Amino acid sequence: MLKATLTYVEKGKPLQTATAMAELDGEDESFLARHADHLRSAAQDENNLLSRFQPDSAIPALLEELLAAEDTRFIAICGALAGRLQASMDQSTNPYPGVLAIVTMGEGDNAESVSILKLDAVTEAARMRIARGQVKLSVFRDLLPAPGNLQKGISWPDPRASDAIVIDRNPSAARYFFNPYDLLVSRLPREAERALAAAIIRDVPRRQRAAAMEFSSSLSGPAQEVATQVVARYPNVRIDDPALGGGTAPGGNIRQGKVGTHKVRFRADDITVTLPTSRFDRITGPRRVGDHWEITIRFNDQPIEEPA
Repeated sequence: MLKATLTYVEKGKPLQTATAMAELDGEDESFLARHADHLRSAAQDENNLLSRFQPDSAIPALLEELLAAEDTRFIAICGALAGRLQASMDQSTNPYPGVLAIVTMGEGDNAESVSILKLDAVTEAARMRIARGQVKLSVFRDLLPAPGNLQKGISWPDPRASDAIVIDRNPSAARYFFNPYDLLVSRLPREAERALAAAIIRDVPRRQRAAAMEFSSSLSGPAQEVATQVVARYPNVRIDDPALGGGTAPGGNIRQGKVGTHKVRFRADDITVTLPTSRFDRITGPRRVGDHWEITIRFNDQPIEEPA
């Protein structure tokens, strides 16, 4: 079962909220279903972002109500959600106009998920297509991104330790889309992994770092969960970095085998010494010797001198 409303949104233009359920033919339903399916499949991608609704947000209750709402109530809730986005777009810098599709899907007569899809359209053509009012998806379809190329989307619920599945192809401009729905979005996985590696390098004694990095690299999942396991074994590690969930937004997802790939560098006098974490046991220093500093590196193989 698929139910949907369609609303055209454009910065600075009066919002014409849906007054009826979207009239969809088979191709229209397939188009929206494939968009929603692609969005929901992002939960299986370890590179995908995590999210959390702000405390006391009314959005989760509205999304849950949509699953079983009769048409009149469904349209009213979707209108309120569209109004939130329109207000945010009016305060944003050059957001693309497009079609806001709010879609519920499920097996048989039972809706199981709600997806909020912002389908960005070619600006001038979209204005021409909407000139007569009602959004007709069949008219718009050639202006909209193909399923799998969605720029921004939210789908609830999320099967992971996350409130909603989100897609964000343009992080620098996405807040106008997530903010009106009270969503706090995580940092990228690479930022969480770098933050955890930095915490280990900073707080774990050098003789234990290689083991700490190896242990951390064996873990995967939301940064808060991974960092908690690291602290249980290495209590001195501070995990207050926002990328690890130390702020209001959730920490990013940490991928297995990634934390240990980060390296440590020593820099001075235009000289840089870089070591992988698995080679921490090969270095001694830096230590003060008279009026200068020394680092000693042990190699098992003879070093080869070559141009950098």
